[in-house]
Amino acid sequence: MSAPQVAEATESGESPAGRGRAWLTHLKVLAPYVVGAVLFVVAIAVLHRMVGSFHWHDVTEEIQRIGWDRVFLALFFTFFSFAMLVGYEIYGVRWAGKRLPLIHIATASFVTQSIAHCTGFAPFVGAGVRYRFYVGQGLGALDVAKVQAFFTFTFSLGVATLSGLVLVLSPETLSQATPISTTLWFSLGCLLLTVVAAYIFWGWLKPRSIEVRGHRIQAPTPGVTIIQIILGLLDLGAAATAFWVLMPTELGLSLPAAITVFTAAIMVGVVSSVPGSLGVFEGAVLVLLRPADDLIVGVVGGLVLFRICYYLVPLLLGAVIMGGLEVARIRGWLGTVGQITLKAIGPMAPTLFAILTGIAGVILLLSVATPAQEPRMDLLGEYLPLFLVEFAHVWASMVGAGLLLVARGLYRRVNAAWTLAALGLATGALATLAKGLDYEEAIYLLLVLVLLLPCRSDFYRKSSLLDERLSLSWVVAIAAVLAAMVWILFFAYRHVDYSHSLWSTFALEAAASRSMRGVTIALLVAALLGVAQLLRPPPAAPHPATPEELERARPIVAKHGSTTAMLVFTGDKALFFDRTGEAFLMYAVQGRSWVVMGEPVGPKERWAELLWDFHAQVDRHGGRTVFYQVGPDALPWLLDLGLRPVKIGENARISLPAFDLQGKQRGELRNVRNRAPRAGLSFAVLSPSEMPAHLDELGHVSSAWLAERKTREKRFSLGRFDPAYLSISPCSVVRRDGRIIAFANIWRAGDGQEIGIDLMRFLPDAPPGTMDYLIVETILWAKAEGAAWFDLGMAPLAGLPEHHLASPWAKFGRIAARHGGRLYNFQGLRAFKAKFQPTWRPSYLLYPGISLARVLPDITALISGGWSGIVQR
Repeated sequence: MSAPQVAEATESGESPAGRGRAWLTHLKVLAPYVVGAVLFVVAIAVLHRMVGSFHWHDVTEEIQRIGWDRVFLALFFTFFSFAMLVGYEIYGVRWAGKRLPLIHIATASFVTQSIAHCTGFAPFVGAGVRYRFYVGQGLGALDVAKVQAFFTFTFSLGVATLSGLVLVLSPETLSQATPISTTLWFSLGCLLLTVVAAYIFWGWLKPRSIEVRGHRIQAPTPGVTIIQIILGLLDLGAAATAFWVLMPTELGLSLPAAITVFTAAIMVGVVSSVPGSLGVFEGAVLVLLRPADDLIVGVVGGLVLFRICYYLVPLLLGAVIMGGLEVARIRGWLGTVGQITLKAIGPMAPTLFAILTGIAGVILLLSVATPAQEPRMDLLGEYLPLFLVEFAHVWASMVGAGLLLVARGLYRRVNAAWTLAALGLATGALATLAKGLDYEEAIYLLLVLVLLLPCRSDFYRKSSLLDERLSLSWVVAIAAVLAAMVWILFFAYRHVDYSHSLWSTFALEAAASRSMRGVTIALLVAALLGVAQLLRPPPAAPHPATPEELERARPIVAKHGSTTAMLVFTGDKALFFDRTGEAFLMYAVQGRSWVVMGEPVGPKERWAELLWDFHAQVDRHGGRTVFYQVGPDALPWLLDLGLRPVKIGENARISLPAFDLQGKQRGELRNVRNRAPRAGLSFAVLSPSEMPAHLDELGHVSSAWLAERKTREKRFSLGRFDPAYLSISPCSVVRRDGRIIAFANIWRAGDGQEIGIDLMRFLPDAPPGTMDYLIVETILWAKAEGAAWFDLGMAPLAGLPEHHLASPWAKFGRIAARHGGRLYNFQGLRAFKAKFQPTWRPSYLLYPGISLARVLPDITALISGGWSGIVQR
């Protein structure tokens, strides 16, 4: 790094080492996309070289030549494979120590895998979909991690065992397709089988454990491991058999050889992370099989049908399950089991229909790029004028490109995307019929439309599609589809000599001209929509709440907020209102972290739209959405945003109707109250109108308290001594000889049903038990006021699990709570609040992806009032 770069890094507060780590982080993020793009390009090059000498009609005729008996046989093995995946799921849930109804597990497994098979990064996609399903069934994050680990490990064992078997039994298959010798392939097969056998034998010698995302989990027993191997073998064997029955019989491919080729191609596809391994799997198969020239088209036709049988049909069936349950719900036909099942798989609807709609867009674009069948065009010419055929072709290309972008909106639950998808599918189906009587494509589009219509309630976000920023993975996927469309255009018309006149030729038989114009229009539509996103005005930067915004928030807090919502009046946070102005979030920005304090404030029916709109705003700024100190009630909405929860402590809440000072357990508090008058202590509650007259006296108490502890005011999640802030609410005080020696400002929200305290400060010479007395009297005052709950605030790092399988964060938190007394008295604070025998309510931090290590310093800086505050306490 040059001297100017070092100076620039130093001025920006980032060291050269930090910049190096940042580059490494970016490389780790980009690496999968780079690898996928390279493999995709190589696969397209292989396909172009091997099938480039054939005509498009050769491929379509070969597909039609494959009999229905082989197609149905392939479908049978496909669903046998999926049945084995259900077995994965059943044993995975049991391994996690849970029991769920079989129908729930089977539905979750089928829908999850039908989605995961069609996406890149299938293990991560599967984990996300499983989490959304199982979190509503009472499973925690660790339980879901166990299920996902079991699933992934079962697949890996199946691959290792199956690969070892086929390499031992048929090593010549790969040696003929690669420069590696038969002996080396045979040796690799023996090694794989030895590793699997050693793993099983190891399990009989001593207990094993594996690490999943930092969690140490007991590994399956040898008996369960053998079941995993059997399930994996049956799953992969059935999938490979489905592939085998669709290959040309003239190829002379044996089943063991087909399993070898299939397994190797699947592994290449997994490494590529290309959605559904599209193109990569096919290219690998062609390289490994090396079919004769006259059999290449037959192999390609079989691969196309395998795509339909193993990927598209299960995905459609998953949508049928979803749509059928929605229709039954609307009609009132669902029983309890159906309602529970629908509630469980409901979160999968956006992902499922995003994929189906994206596939619809791909189908339309590929149809535009390829010639229609001549008999159908002749029939069409008898009934439709040429201009309508030409317009249908153009419209199909525009709808196809649009559906690729609309799919992103469906994934983000945007209701405008649902409307546009419905219109696009309906008009696209008509366009496919009008441009070439492509009834097969029309049936698919109409089927997706029929399944999508009942699920409108799952797409509730009122947002502009142009506001939905496309992620890098989405941009890469769309670019890959458009590149494939251009390649197919050249492949389909490689026998047509190019001339400029093709662009202006309009005739029923001018298929090449229509396809050229259609592909160009699709590229232009995609480019224009992309430019529209780039040129949209940047969103306004956040700013602390204005007095007008605080006045808008005041009635919302009074009616709907918890006591934490009173932090809005500290003035150090920005506000984000929903579109109706009935709900808001309060947040602050530190680095790239947009940290929301607490839960949304307002009626719960406004939460979903508010949260998605805020998440979209953060996304437009390139930030990280973070929620700090959130209760369990808000988790379902926040999990929908793709955030991960981690417990950070517990809130102490007292049920006021049941609170009194009677009984042995409350004896200490009763004694504190009885001793206070003898010590000259008295209690009072100052109203907001009385506060200005006592601010100087309260300020003296606050300054002495801060000086005694050698600390300074905190921010964000705590109030501070600010006259404007303290004057908006009552304040409980303890006097001695007429002089205020302790105080706590009182929060009141939610129509007065919840009361809490924020700042608790006292003079160094206050008698022992002063704060106990202050809080007891404040609690009794709140009960007399008719409140239902009293909030003592959060005890940080309290209630973290102490199990040896707990997460690294929980272990770190327990260590910090135990030994961090010099910085913050974690244990003392919890013990103090525990004296009042509260109900402990968990409090969570929610953050995106794997960025916890980046988020925690930002939150610490916010609470400490800046980076210097961390050092100065």
